[in-house]
Parts: sequence; structure tokens; C-alpha cells
Amino acid sequence: MRKNLAVTTLILIILVTLIFLINNENNDETEGHFSEIDAINKVLEKHPQYPSTPNKNKVVKDNDMDRFWYKLELGAIQVGKETYIITLGKNNRYVVDDEVVEQYIIYKVSPEGKELITEKDNTEIMSVFR
Repeated sequence: MRKNLAVTTLILIILVTLIFLINNENNDETEGHFSEIDAINKVLEKHPQYPSTPNKNKVVKDNDMDRFWYKLELGAIQVGKETYIITLGKNNRYVVDDEVVEQYIIYKVSPEGKELITEKDNTEIMSVFR
């Protein structure tokens, strides 16, 4: 009888230990995970006027030119385990001298930081409309 109790206790201790180890292993994976939202938030620290959700647009009235509106866009693509490409776009929908007036900024973002990949800023072309 005592032998069965000792074996049962030992099995119970092993099961509890395994459950504890498995649970801690799963928590470690999700706790330190750098997500798309983390990458977006890192970029939006410098560009808070953009929408915080990918593929959602934000229509904004241009303060300098009362009659113009533009659309702000945010895109996010995962390119590695914890690496994302975040694109910020400003769409004016204007063409001047056969050139589309467009602005965009593209960052590569990881837990270590953000790196500016490229940007295009054609705001000087908008002076034609002022």
C-alpha cells in the first residue's frame, strides 16, 4: 500500500513539474515576441499623424492649403521572425508636369530599432497650387 502511494506521489510530482515547464516555455515565446503592432508603434513615435492600423486610411485637411485634402496610409509586411517593413504614404492625388505628387517613407523595423530604407517627398511641387 505504501509502495503504491509513493509511486502515485512520484507520478503526480513528475506531472506537475512537466506542466509547469511546458507552461513556462510557452510564456517565454509570447512574452518577448516583437509584433507587428510593436513595429508600427515604434515608427509612429516620429509620425503620430498616420493611422495606427495597417490598410486603414485617414483623410486629413491640409492646414496650409484650405481647399486640399490628402489621404494618409500605413502598410506593414512581416519579412522576418521579428522584422517588419512599415510604409507610410501620403496620397494627394495630384499630377504636376506629368509627375504624381506623392510622399512615402519606408522603414525596416525590428526589436533593435528602426532603419529608414527610403523616402520620397514632393511637397515642394504643391507650391504650384498655393
